Amino acid sequence: MFTGIVQGTAKLVSIDEKPNFRTHVVELPDHMLDGLETGASVAHNGCCLTVTEINGNHVSFDLMKETLRITNLGDLNYFSGGLGKR
Repeated sequence: MFTGIVQGTAKLVSIDEKPNFRTHVVELPDHMLDGLETGASVAHNGCCLTVTEINGNHVSFDLMKETLRITNLGDLNYFSGGLGKR
């Protein structure tokens, strides 16, 4: 269940541009991985996103064009931090 409580920050480690969406991969701290599974909701810079893949500490999210257009997520780069909420 999404609580909206900030639990930490995460580093954006990968951005993969695809024709109709973009995948962000963030490196979550260990304490945020407990119980996390594909399909869970996690806030990334205040935007609630769905986990699409988990590979160790790297967690992926697919961002649709509209999400990129109306949020600041389209402006992020590898040096951007992000708030993580669950």
